[in-house]
Amino acid sequence: MDEHIPLPHGREPWPETCVSKTLWPPQAGTLRWRRRHGPRLVCVRYRHSPDGEYRYTTVELLVDHARIRHKGSGRPTHEVQLGQGEQELARQLKAAGACWDRNAQVWRASLKLLRQLRLSERARRRQAE
Repeated sequence: MDEHIPLPHGREPWPETCVSKTLWPPQAGTLRWRRRHGPRLVCVRYRHSPDGEYRYTTVELLVDHARIRHKGSGRPTHEVQLGQGEQELARQLKAAGACWDRNAQVWRASLKLLRQLRLSERARRRQAE
């Protein structure tokens, strides 16, 4: 696949180099690397050794992608309104980390929390602020 390029001085020089130029496809200077790596090419970087004796060409490649799956971030995404006689539910919401919005007179919590407290049927999606 790729030929082996020996490392100068037998070690990785990257921590000591300075990026002198970054090129993004389809800028001139990326065509050769775009032909070689295809659409996975993100950018080409030219680096120089601290003494200015060496120039290194590096490429950044996309090697994987996946949808981010948030695991119940706990952010208040829903709201629920409680009645006068539901002080125990209000206490449970508060203990579990829900937020009381005095102006809107609603409790704000994640849908996951509202499901745990069996309040998801009464919940409505929080309006964007």
